[in-house]
Amino acid sequence: MALALLPGAVAGRGGLDPERLPADWRTLTVAGTEIHFPPSAASLAEGLARAVPAVRGRVARALGTDPASPVDVILVPRDSDKARQADVPSAPHWAAGFTVPGSGVLYIRTGALGVYPDRDATSIFAHELGHAELGRVAGPARLPRWFEEGTCMVLARPWDLRDSWSLTLAVLFYDPAAVLSHQQGFPRDASAARAAYAQSFAFVEWLAQRRGGTIALGRVARRVGGGQPFATAFSLEFAMTPETAVRAWRISMGRWYRTVSMMTSTTTMWVAMVLLLAVGAVGQRRRRRRILERWALEDGADAADDRPIKPH
Repeated sequence: MALALLPGAVAGRGGLDPERLPADWRTLTVAGTEIHFPPSAASLAEGLARAVPAVRGRVARALGTDPASPVDVILVPRDSDKARQADVPSAPHWAAGFTVPGSGVLYIRTGALGVYPDRDATSIFAHELGHAELGRVAGPARLPRWFEEGTCMVLARPWDLRDSWSLTLAVLFYDPAAVLSHQQGFPRDASAARAAYAQSFAFVEWLAQRRGGTIALGRVARRVGGGQPFATAFSLEFAMTPETAVRAWRISMGRWYRTVSMMTSTTTMWVAMVLLLAVGAVGQRRRRRRILERWALEDGADAADDRPIKPH
């Protein structure tokens, strides 16, 4: 893989105005992607550059897009003043990455790596690249936010324990059927947003597993880009409406719901409390017995020391 290290600002491939970047920033170019970063993020940029070709290939295969289409990536520094110097647009405080629709410019906040729903810079890049490519495929038509975010999550990384935990919380506090209500955007509240991400991820992954993998998701976007309403495109691809799909998904999650409900029922909570008290009582009795035994040994040793020594 050939990397070109260019000092200062260069003409952005994805529509970035080079004049927006501070003079000391650098650029790495690889596989149609230009990564712009401050000197403090050089190591992060180099690691991301090594992952770019594989990520771009994976997203291109899923969505049927050009793996070398122009994209700019901005590594947003922690320093808010430097971020303003780079003319970074505003975004929710919990967002580790974001994309300006139609611009081909992706932003990754270096101070927010590891924040759910993403893992690291590579997964954030894959997620935001998914947004950029879905925008190219669908054109000016807008995909529902739940579908777009869920698709980008599927493209970015596999399901893991953090997703299971987030989905568990979502099951407890939010109605899974509400996933379809996220048409234009996600909640700005961080907790509600995490629940929306987990629900969208789980639902869209379930859809992909039912119908030909991520390529089916790309076909829906292409149908929408070709002028079909989303509901029509979805129904043609998955042979059911979004509402019917959500109901089927909820049924498939029946065991999950039963487990969570059982874990959070009043009876279960009382049983857990009794067990914890019992375990604590047993542990306390054992500690008390060990202390008494130690005291007995110490008293015996003291008594032996106090006995007079008989002359021979």
